[in-house]
Amino acid sequence: MGKIEATRLKVRDIIGKTFRQSTGRNRIEGGRTVASQLTGAIVRMVLVMVLVAMPSMLLVDVTTDTKQMVALVALFSGMLTFVEYNAAYPSLVEFRDAPPFNRLRFLMLFATVTGLSIIARGRVAPSNLTEFTEAVGTLIGISMDFPYSPVRLATQMMADGTSATQIANVRTAAGMAYLISLISLGVFVVLLKVGRWPNRHASFNVWINPVSYTHLRAHET
Repeated sequence: MGKIEATRLKVRDIIGKTFRQSTGRNRIEGGRTVASQLTGAIVRMVLVMVLVAMPSMLLVDVTTDTKQMVALVALFSGMLTFVEYNAAYPSLVEFRDAPPFNRLRFLMLFATVTGLSIIARGRVAPSNLTEFTEAVGTLIGISMDFPYSPVRLATQMMADGTSATQIANVRTAAGMAYLISLISLGVFVVLLKVGRWPNRHASFNVWINPVSYTHLRAHET
């Protein structure tokens, strides 16, 4: 009986030790996951706030009231992004778990807003950078100004009586935005081929990527 009791106590100690080690390991991994998620949410919040405030920071003729309003919108957008990415479950809007689509889309939007803001700044405070950016946008706008093109449609949306200078400015902005969109599309195609996206072993957002999800389901069947 003494040997049986000693064996039982030994087995219980081994099981308890294993359970404590497993629990401690899970707590460490959980803490790392929470810290990583919090850091990612903060970084995304800052990037969104910079994106919203970018035009008011680059443009010269912006009033104080406008800057304050933009700062308020940037703060609200940043907080919404932080809550969405830091929460365990989606809040009002679900736009997580869609790399590299989300990241590339944000970079495209950031580049478009920055480029158009630089072009608009050059109308008031010209510099070498603003002149170069405007020259690139003008060249692409003139090259893509053919019937039914996005650039032609953008110029045709202008009201009657619009001056030729305003139409040229719209053509330049549309050309710059169209160039950035084409570059982003090319990069996205390369990422799809190289990374074999979407990955079956990673998180995947069905609502943001319905076309890719359909392709994935068809490939599985």
